[in-house]
Amino acid sequence: MVRSLTKTIEELSEEIRQRQAIRQTTETSLDNLCNAYTEMVSKIDIVKKIYIVVTTNGLVCWTIVDTEPFDSTLLEPIYDAQVKIYRQMESTSALDFHVLNLSEFYHRQELENVLPPSAKLVWQR
Repeated sequence: MVRSLTKTIEELSEEIRQRQAIRQTTETSLDNLCNAYTEMVSKIDIVKKIYIVVTTNGLVCWTIVDTEPFDSTLLEPIYDAQVKIYRQMESTSALDFHVLNLSEFYHRQELENVLPPSAKLVWQR
């Protein structure tokens, strides 16, 4: 019985090591995809800032724009970039995107009051 318990502990330890390796690979992959997204959308004039938020499920990229309110046609290049990133992923569940238009904020309320407290600025114009 001791032998089978030892084997079970060894198997569990190996499974934990494998899961950690997969998680590290996934985090690196998500970072690379966020960097690629930032590279694409930073060339779009209306994009002012990009924030990243780490969640329990992965990463969220917040793209901050300043353009005509409620005109989604101007956001199409951003959405196209998001689609390109999603097409590079095996699963889209670990990465999410949000776009905030500063001109749609009530009385230009502070961006910090809208973003999650853990948001990290990764690019700004």
